[in-house]
Amino acid sequence: LLARRLLAAPHAPRKGEPALPDVAALRPYASVFRIAALFPDQGEYAGYGRALRAALAEGLRSGRPAGAPLLELDTLGSGDSDPERVAAAVEDAAARSDVVVGELLSGPTLSLATATRLAGLTLISPTATDERIGRVGPGVFQVGPGAAVRARALADVVLGHEAHVVAIAGSAAGVRAEFAA
Repeated sequence: LLARRLLAAPHAPRKGEPALPDVAALRPYASVFRIAALFPDQGEYAGYGRALRAALAEGLRSGRPAGAPLLELDTLGSGDSDPERVAAAVEDAAARSDVVVGELLSGPTLSLATATRLAGLTLISPTATDERIGRVGPGVFQVGPGAAVRARALADVVLGHEAHVVAIAGSAAGVRAEFAA
């Protein structure tokens, strides 16, 4: 609000007043009512990204009380989780939004979490499962349980309460330590 007021009615500091802050660094046009959705829009996961964008848009529209401020959704593409496009999208989102929802997989989401923390944005990760993501910073949140909780639930369903022997087949990258344990 201070930054918007300074832009609307700029004035030079009077003698003895502290210097004005860099208004652009305060992100004067960022809004808590604008959410940036950052998902792949090319490659193998583009369809999944479109589905999540549509679900997010519907969720923001439904159940709003009469007279509640409208929530806007900025949809930003990350290509095929391309680091250069993700960086540009975070820069774009930081100028207009306070919240980013995205990426899909854990690797790109960890990078996005780092970028949003440095930009002072809140990140909500709807699908990434790496439990380190939520520990990147106080404004980084994951939806759903992590790998250890999901593995325990799967084991309970598959094994029940009786002793069984089960083999887990997969690549070293696919069967992570938390999940395999």
